[in-house]
Amino acid sequence: MTTHDYTMNTGKTIAKASILILGLTLLARFLGLGREMSIAYSFGATAATDAFLVASIIPYAFYGVVGTALGAVIVPIFAEYNAQGRREEAWLVMSLVTNAVFVVMAIIALLGTLGAPLIAWAMGAGFSPEVLQLATKLTAVMMPSIIFMSLAGVFGGILNANNIFGPPAFGPAAMNLVFVFAALLGAKSFGIYSLAVGGVIGSLIFALVQLPALRHIGFKYSPCFDILHPEVRRVVSMMLPVVLTSSIGQIYLMIDWRLA
Repeated sequence: MTTHDYTMNTGKTIAKASILILGLTLLARFLGLGREMSIAYSFGATAATDAFLVASIIPYAFYGVVGTALGAVIVPIFAEYNAQGRREEAWLVMSLVTNAVFVVMAIIALLGTLGAPLIAWAMGAGFSPEVLQLATKLTAVMMPSIIFMSLAGVFGGILNANNIFGPPAFGPAAMNLVFVFAALLGAKSFGIYSLAVGGVIGSLIFALVQLPALRHIGFKYSPCFDILHPEVRRVVSMMLPVVLTSSIGQIYLMIDWRLA
């Protein structure tokens, strides 16, 4: 293959990937609008809806900061191993990172569940005691979603490093679709709790929809755990600038919500 042919093929691949990501992003936005309409239809602008919005702030802030950062740093690390012909080692490193992320996020989720009253109080200033108690319960229910959203970030980074962009881009659309069903079908039976449970299930599906593609590229999972492994520490060190940068926007959103 000549340099010209390689450049042409690379250009076509980038163009196809861009169109695919654009289409799936638009689908996610469309379903996001459907999610908001479904919530408005089933619950309206009520105190219960406000309690759910408070409960969803932390999980989605974690995805916007940690999940995005993980996806960003995984790509160059995996690409480095792959370029050196060390693909088997790459799978081991990705397993180490996956397991470390799962354990750390599980601990954070547990702490968030225990600290749900403080989170609800901090973000729900002005709520009546009854609504504040509801926000506390919803926050505790939604905390496990940060585990799955973070794993989705890892899986998305691995797939993007292998030039597979569809499943990671489809994940948010699938999550919004779960919200639509939760709002429309679960409202009568479970009330506002249907949205909190839907958020957890949606985040789980966000991660699960990427597994077939991971299997297709030959991902070999290993149940190894070493949070002090050099490559795990390397991921953390590379994440820090991304986390610091992207967290600024999330902090602004929290401040806006608190002031509102």
